[in-house]
Amino acid sequence: MPVISAVSGNVGLQAAAITVRALDTGNLKNENRFAALKKEAITSLLMAIICGFLLGGIAIVWSHHVMLAVVIGVALAFSMLTAGLMGTVIPVVSKRFGFDPATTAGPFETAFQGIIGFVVFLGLATLMIDWLV
Repeated sequence: MPVISAVSGNVGLQAAAITVRALDTGNLKNENRFAALKKEAITSLLMAIICGFLLGGIAIVWSHHVMLAVVIGVALAFSMLTAGLMGTVIPVVSKRFGFDPATTAGPFETAFQGIIGFVVFLGLATLMIDWLV
């Protein structure tokens, strides 16, 4: 679980840094916000799939248990995707409501990705408990 949290946290904070910079330089405007979100979603999805497979593969080698690898890989993928999207959305929403995006992005992104990552991990583990034991 710490690996899932650490990897996805870094993805989210990088997305937040890119978004805050784009807001600050004026490169992210109302008319291209959807395009920026779409681009970040695609990037996050690709990274999530690749990293989910890699961590799942490591889990198979380490534990010799396919279902554990599925749980770990899927949880990492969902957590990374959430982190990337929240790292993009939260600074935009924060600025829209008059808050400093650089201040609000990190804590909110980390909270969202942590909650989603652990809920997916523990939820899948609970659903697949019969195959994990």
